Parts: sequence; structure tokens; C-alpha cells
Amino acid sequence: MELQDYMDVLAKIGAAVFATVDADGKPRTRYANVGVANENGIFFMTKESNDFYKQLMANEHVSISGLLNDEDGIQAITVDGKVRAVDQAYLEAILKDNPYVKDVYPDEESRKDVVALQVYEGHGSYMNLKAHSKGTFDFSAE
Repeated sequence: MELQDYMDVLAKIGAAVFATVDADGKPRTRYANVGVANENGIFFMTKESNDFYKQLMANEHVSISGLLNDEDGIQAITVDGKVRAVDQAYLEAILKDNPYVKDVYPDEESRKDVVALQVYEGHGSYMNLKAHSKGTFDFSAE
């Protein structure tokens, strides 16, 4: 599989589990929506006021895990990478045709504190349980 194939799986998953560490070094997980995934990285959003954002700004390392069950079988994917905040212009791409995000942030008022983030560098592993195949991938964006 090529990099974009792995990114397509991530994009189809939608909500994935994002793991960070808190100020005490304890692991913290939560679901967040993968808004865009391509050769430039993985883009998602969160509110600047929540613990998730604060943990990412204190420690740029994140682990993302997701599972997709479709006509191609059960596909599991994990990405370990580094995160940075990006220009708010990315929000439109993250929000476009995205039912998960539209439920959480339905209007401009609910989006006023939202920040766009990018996993700009990472290593991933993939497994398709139906096809009995697996692979790894790396990406790095400017």
C-alpha cells in the first residue's frame, strides 16, 4: 500500500482514539475526528480551552488508533507522531462534509475557540484482518 492508501483508511474511520500524556505523565485518551488525512499529515481540531489541547501543546507527541470495518474487512491502524497548531484556514477543510464535527460544533459560536492541528510527522502501522496483510508507513510534512 502507498501512503495515501493508509491515509484514506484514517479518513474513512472518522473518529479515532487519540492518546496524550497529562502533566503528571499519565496517559489520557479520547475520541477525536480525523478531519483530513493526506501526504501533508493528519488534520483534526479541538477547543483551545480543553485538556486535550493543553496536553498537545505541552508535549507534541500523540498516538492515534482507529478501526474500520467495511467491505475490505476489519482494518486497524495506529500512528505515532508529532502535532502542531496550524493556520485556522485548515478548519474549512476539516469541517467540510464532516457529520461528526458538525454535530459537535454546529455553528460559528461553538467554533470560536476551535484550533486546527496537524500531525506533521509520524510512523504508522496497519493491519487488515480479512486479507491477513500488514504494513508500516512514515510521513513528514514541511
